[in-house]
Amino acid sequence: MFLFVLLGCLFLVAGGVALVADIMRAIDVGQFALTPLGKTWFDLDSSSLNFSQAIIQRYVAPEIWDPGVITVLNWPTVYVAAGAGVFLLLVAGMLRTKKRVRK
Repeated sequence: MFLFVLLGCLFLVAGGVALVADIMRAIDVGQFALTPLGKTWFDLDSSSLNFSQAIIQRYVAPEIWDPGVITVLNWPTVYVAAGAGVFLLLVAGMLRTKKRVRK
């Protein structure tokens, strides 16, 4: 349960950092736009993005990459990170509630 809370908080912080980066970029450029997850991942570590694509397409199923993963990679980083954080915190809350009911 603690791991879900920790990861949830880390994802929320990552979403906040992504939002601040987008705001800073908007100040420089003069136009606000949310950065897609794929661009963020490519900028941080392009080799792991390429490796993930190769593994999924070759060993899992090509249909998972396109359109599945491609769709998520086109979503804004802020939404994906914040959504994952909220989801993990909700799971932690449900586990905590379930643990209390058992007692």
